[in-house]
Amino acid sequence: MRRNDRYLHLKHIDDSIVVTIPNRTKVHGAILRSALCQGGIPEKDFIEGLKGIIPVFGKESVIVHVDILGFKSLLTEAKKNESKFDEVLNHYHSALRSAFSSIKSMTERRHKFNWRRICHVRVYTDNLLFISELENQTEGEPDFGRALDEIAMYQLELAIRGYFVRGGIVLERCYCDEVTVFSPALADAEDIEKSAYFPRITLESSAKEKLLRYLEWYHAPAFCHFADTIIIDPDGTWFINYLYVLRWFSDDMMDMMERHGEKLPVSEGPYFPAAISDLHLHRDHIRKRLAEFKDNPAIFRKYLWLACYHNWFCSTYFSEDGDAEISDVGTTLTFESCFAAKSEVNHNN
Repeated sequence: MRRNDRYLHLKHIDDSIVVTIPNRTKVHGAILRSALCQGGIPEKDFIEGLKGIIPVFGKESVIVHVDILGFKSLLTEAKKNESKFDEVLNHYHSALRSAFSSIKSMTERRHKFNWRRICHVRVYTDNLLFISELENQTEGEPDFGRALDEIAMYQLELAIRGYFVRGGIVLERCYCDEVTVFSPALADAEDIEKSAYFPRITLESSAKEKLLRYLEWYHAPAFCHFADTIIIDPDGTWFINYLYVLRWFSDDMMDMMERHGEKLPVSEGPYFPAAISDLHLHRDHIRKRLAEFKDNPAIFRKYLWLACYHNWFCSTYFSEDGDAEISDVGTTLTFESCFAAKSEVNHNN
C-alpha cells in the first residue's frame, strides 16, 4: 500500500493489480467495497494492512483479569525433583489448555461472524486477560452477557480440575490487537485481583453500573439471563455464579418458561449425569483444600467461603442430588440474585 496526499494505492499480492481510492478521512463504504472487489483484495486484509498507517481507537470493552490461587505453591512443588516437575506441569498444562480452549473457541467463532470486533484472550503464567469490545447496538448488552458466560466457562473448567481463580471485571476504553493491549484499566489489574480476596471473579463499580442499566430492561428475573449469572455475596460483592454453567446442561434443553411455573425436576433434564459428575469433582477438590489448609487460617478462610458457595449452589439449583453438598462446613452463606439489587434501586428511587 502506498499513500500520497490525494490517494491511497492498494496493491494486490504480486503488485499486478493496483486499486486507487480517495485519501479522505471517510470513504463511502460502497466505494471502498467496490474498489476492493475489483482488485480482488479481501476486506479483512485491507483493514489489517491499514494498521500502523492510520490511527487506531479504543472502544468501551469488558476487561477481565484473572489469576490462579496458589500458583506460587505449585511452582514450589514442581521444584522438588524432575519427575515432580513433569507431573505438576502436565496436570496444570492440561487444565489450562482445556479452560483456554473453551473460551478461545467461542471468541474465534465470534471473530468469524464479525472479524472487526475486538475480542482477545491472553494467558501468561497464572494470569488470563480477556478483552471483549461492546457494540453500540443495545448498549452492548448481548456482548456483555456473552463475555460473562465465557469467563464463567473458563472458571468452571479450571475449578473441576482443582484450580480456583480470583479476579475482577471492569468496563473501560481499550484497544487490543495481536501486538498491543492498551487500557488505563491495566494499571489497576493487580489491585482488582486482590479486592476479590476469595476465589471469585467480581464486578467492579463500572461493570455493576452497566449491569444495573441492563437490568432495568427486564420486568422479571425469569426473562433475565443475568439474574442467575451474577449473584451478590452477603458482604455486598457482586460476582460470577460460575457453577451456573452446569445448569446449561439442563436449562438449554428445556423451555425457559418452565422456571415461571411448574417445572420438571432438574434430574429429568438431558445431560444431568454429566453436570452432577462435574459438581462432585468441584466438591471433592474443595474438600481436599479444606483438609490441606486446616492449619493455615488465612488460606483456609478462602476455601471455607468456597465451600459455602458450593453448598448454596447445590441447595438452590441441584437440591435433587443429596450427595453434592460438602458436609461439616459449620457455616452457611446465602447469596442473592443481582436482580434483587434492581428492586432495591427502584424502591429507593
